[in-house]
Amino acid sequence: MFTLMKYCFPILVCFFLSVTKISAQTIDVIYMPKGVLATLVDGRVEGAFPDVFREAARRIDRKVTLKPIAWKRAQVIAKKETGAALAPLTRVQPREGHYVWIEPLLPLQLTFMALKKRPINPVSINDLAGLRVAVQSGSVADVITSKMVLDNVELYQGTSDEAILKMLKRERIDGWLIWDIVGAEAVKRLALADSVKSTFSYTVGPLYLATNKTVSISEIELWRNALKEMHADGFIQKTLNQHYGINIRE
Repeated sequence: MFTLMKYCFPILVCFFLSVTKISAQTIDVIYMPKGVLATLVDGRVEGAFPDVFREAARRIDRKVTLKPIAWKRAQVIAKKETGAALAPLTRVQPREGHYVWIEPLLPLQLTFMALKKRPINPVSINDLAGLRVAVQSGSVADVITSKMVLDNVELYQGTSDEAILKMLKRERIDGWLIWDIVGAEAVKRLALADSVKSTFSYTVGPLYLATNKTVSISEIELWRNALKEMHADGFIQKTLNQHYGINIRE
């Protein structure tokens, strides 16, 4: 009996430590969409949302890695990887059961961007009949349009904002359905502000920091409370204004 316990004890200790580690799992990495929202500058991830999550991590004494990667891939990884989170992710019904939703950051508004020189002025998302519309693969516009009945609309999936704007400039598409922040920043970056216009806006839903069930409830509460505090003291609003010149719309 003693011999059996002698060999079993180390196994039990390892098992206990493993269970303890899982039950107290922290958020170790936050995946973000590579591009306008999370840009690598001299090895540092820059942008409004990176600034928000660095500050949240500082307030709860956490070391977290920010990883900008292809958005579609980020969503797949963040569903299951231990200690992974994802942001900013729009909370829409098709995604509801795939993630644990920590805290809203701001509402997401889609806009439709078209060339100023063309007489294309849809007034709503249901007013796109007869148009060639681009959406970025994996984006919320991609999710929304895949679930809607859009009669006589030609949908094109683009791999990046730059690729889509090139298609728009060459008139291979009539417009781009995109999150207003991403669209505006892409147009500014590519010096197309004088030739591109925004038409209607469509509020989709709240943008969240999301994670998966590997992360402990206590860890989720820490991040939730930090983000609530940052809303209350104006840090999130100030950061979004500094980077994008926008106010949070409730």
